[in-house]
Amino acid sequence: MGIFPGAATELGPGRGRWPTEQPPGTKETSAMNSIIYIVGLVVVVLFILSMLGLR
Repeated sequence: MGIFPGAATELGPGRGRWPTEQPPGTKETSAMNSIIYIVGLVVVVLFILSMLGLR
């Protein structure tokens, strides 16, 4: 018996930890991936610019 008894049976077989109402590949998922990609690019560019500025 663990911290959350019956947690494995509540999720059911083949279901993830955070079940979503929409299947993957929807517009919302694509938009979120685009936002994460753009934020990542901004972080990388700022890092490179900061390294060039420290020379």
